[in-house]
Amino acid sequence: MDYNQVSQQAEKLRLGLTRSDWVEIDYEVAGKPCTLHLNLGQQEAQKSHGLCRGKTPDVANLPAGEVYFVPTDAHGQMPMKFEDGTLAILDVKKGRQVGGTFLSGNPKTLDNHVAKLKRDPVVGELGELGFGTQLLPFSGRDIQDEKILGTIH
Repeated sequence: MDYNQVSQQAEKLRLGLTRSDWVEIDYEVAGKPCTLHLNLGQQEAQKSHGLCRGKTPDVANLPAGEVYFVPTDAHGQMPMKFEDGTLAILDVKKGRQVGGTFLSGNPKTLDNHVAKLKRDPVVGELGELGFGTQLLPFSGRDIQDEKILGTIH
């Protein structure tokens, strides 16, 4: 993999997105529309590009190839597919998941998730909005699949 090329591709998207005020993502799941609004606060977009050069420490998340933000706030709804296949629409307020609506699968899975949100609010915080920038095969592993060109996470 040529990480110089990965960096160049990511930089193009980073420059186009940097200093954005907000992003709105519209979904339709099981015929139900929902929208998630994420405030970005005009922050500088960051990129994971696989290059760590020089004497200043840096972080590399491999495989590389994403542009990302840390949202300053969020509200609305977002779909969630749990590991057991359960599908729900989660409610988001003040940057975190606060509840949800069961769509299919095992209702207990959503109930357990909502209970965990109430016990530990950090569980539901929306910590990253990332855009994949690489032509990679689907692997079934989040750390790689979030880098696939055209995906958001």
